[in-house]
Amino acid sequence: MPENWNGYGEQRISRHAVNGALGLLESLGPQIAKPITSPLPDGGVQMEWIRDRFELEVEVRAGMPLALFFVDADGNETDQDDASREELRLHLASMGYQTR
Repeated sequence: MPENWNGYGEQRISRHAVNGALGLLESLGPQIAKPITSPLPDGGVQMEWIRDRFELEVEVRAGMPLALFFVDADGNETDQDDASREELRLHLASMGYQTR
């Protein structure tokens, strides 16, 4: 996407963020449902999974740790600015997904 992609001065989507998101998906395995994917104003990529009453959002930015927001079936929220891939896998598992 080009700079200013929605008219508010957003950055161009970073190739590093796209590659990071693709690499993350590949590392999770083919059995994971494809997420809803959206651009972020700072050039990053957001991936979102919604299943039953669960919601998981992951933000991938070039040179930055994963940011993660998770809502479980009881409505409890977890918000992490420095999440690991293992923490992501644990949240996906709690949603019923099996990862590599």
